[in-house]
Amino acid sequence: MAKLGVIAGTVAITVTSDEAEDQNKNNPYLMRLQYQEADLYHYWSTTILGKRNNKTYDPVTKKQVQTQLGIMFIALKTKDYEKQEGWDDYTLGKDEPALWRAIIRMSIFVQTHGPTEPGFQQFHQEYVNPLNTKSPRIDLENIRGANLQN
Repeated sequence: MAKLGVIAGTVAITVTSDEAEDQNKNNPYLMRLQYQEADLYHYWSTTILGKRNNKTYDPVTKKQVQTQLGIMFIALKTKDYEKQEGWDDYTLGKDEPALWRAIIRMSIFVQTHGPTEPGFQQFHQEYVNPLNTKSPRIDLENIRGANLQN
């Protein structure tokens, strides 16, 4: 029997905003992970960059996305994240088990699919309530490059 899990953790890296902006612009591999509801409410979002490998970049990996799913859950649960302008408040309550199940479904999808096609695409959406497309959802978008190759 296989065991599935989502890695939850953070790694502190000190990067100046200029360095981060340069890496973002020059990096041919970029994905975005979001938690939102319809087009009205935006609760949390992060970009996932391919890792720098000397003078080149590697595609975004499945493990990077799965790690960010865990970080997203902890951030929403503890409210320990910086809300950007225009983001809405989200209080995790009775929907916590449903959100965790959506994260697991997204993690399984990421593990069993890929690589992405190069360029922008909505790679996958996972609704907290899979029978209600108006419920909050996790979005994974491919912005640049052929990602999730491993």
